[in-house]
Amino acid sequence: MEFPFYYYFIPIRYKGRIQFKVERSIFEYTKLEGNNNNNNNNNKKMRLIVYFAFLLILGFGDCHNFIHMNDSNVKTYTGPMIDRLPNGYGILEWKDGTKYIGMFKRGIRHGYGIIEFNETDKFVGMFQYGMPCGRGIAEWEDGSKSSGMFVRGLHHGYGTWEWSNGNIYVGMFKKGYFEGCGTFKRKDGLKYVGMFKRGKRHGLGKSYASTDGRLVWDGEWEYGIMHGYGTFTYKDGPKFIGTITDFSNHKITGDGQIWKEYKMIYEGHLENGMRNGLGKKFQDDGGVYEGEFLNNEVHGNGKFQSDRGIYVGPFVHIEAHGKGVYYDRDGWIYNGTFRNNVMTGKGTYTSPDKKTQFTSEIEIEFNRYKKVIVYIKDNLYE
Repeated sequence: MEFPFYYYFIPIRYKGRIQFKVERSIFEYTKLEGNNNNNNNNNKKMRLIVYFAFLLILGFGDCHNFIHMNDSNVKTYTGPMIDRLPNGYGILEWKDGTKYIGMFKRGIRHGYGIIEFNETDKFVGMFQYGMPCGRGIAEWEDGSKSSGMFVRGLHHGYGTWEWSNGNIYVGMFKKGYFEGCGTFKRKDGLKYVGMFKRGKRHGLGKSYASTDGRLVWDGEWEYGIMHGYGTFTYKDGPKFIGTITDFSNHKITGDGQIWKEYKMIYEGHLENGMRNGLGKKFQDDGGVYEGEFLNNEVHGNGKFQSDRGIYVGPFVHIEAHGKGVYYDRDGWIYNGTFRNNVMTGKGTYTSPDKKTQFTSEIEIEFNRYKKVIVYIKDNLYE
């Protein structure tokens, strides 16, 4: 069975003070543990810090931000200067191999420019006071690429992020996070379309399976997990429509309805993917059970109604068992004990006109009362 994927982002790492490299983000199948105490730790891993190490490379106090010709790290500079500070269009190379081609303003990158690291990683776009700001494109040695709008070195606004493995995100960013409306698609076809918050699926969204492209979940998300009202489609067709409160181990906990081929077959509570607690079960033959369930079985107190009559009382593993009441379709009422879905004869019988009532511990002479009076089919889709 296919399920939506949980994903997070690893912060960009860098070597030394100037070289930058994006650690490949993990977009792999991960067991969903629901809401847990690890969220804070995941948040630390999750943030997509699209500084390209520019807050380190271009930040205050770094040798690559404010450039002076007396700087021992500078190898060569070609271009105009003011007070020995690059100013205007120029080409600057550092001894470590870093190269910048573009506009300067009194020793600071300002305007359109290109910065390259080791001739493999580079950023092309607009700079403002040393940081990427405006439209730009970043490329890395492994083939990954991002483009879009930047503010103070962070992706902010509309943009794209393409991984070398074929995964791609297209949508809105906010301060380096995926935030707002966006689309994430994996190479194998798995896709999510909807809202993001701080790098995770949050709000309304749709998740599509990688194998057949079917819509798996159409509804609410909470920080990367299906949580809230929506529609979940099982692999073979049945649908759960309702509210999910937990999706640990890929099993639904919540309240709603299960539909199969345009017919509702169950309404009630699910716990870890199984019927537990109160619910209502609908059979193809018209039989309806309403009452308690335990681990997917009719078990506990309930009511079953069919074309034969109505039974109200306890059930043990799908069968009427114990002291209950049976209302025959012809009007007879039996109030007594049952065993394995059959009247034992130990009880009180009342005629349809309510004028005749008798108690007996022998088998009733009417053949119809010898029949199994409760027949519940266990036809819920698992």
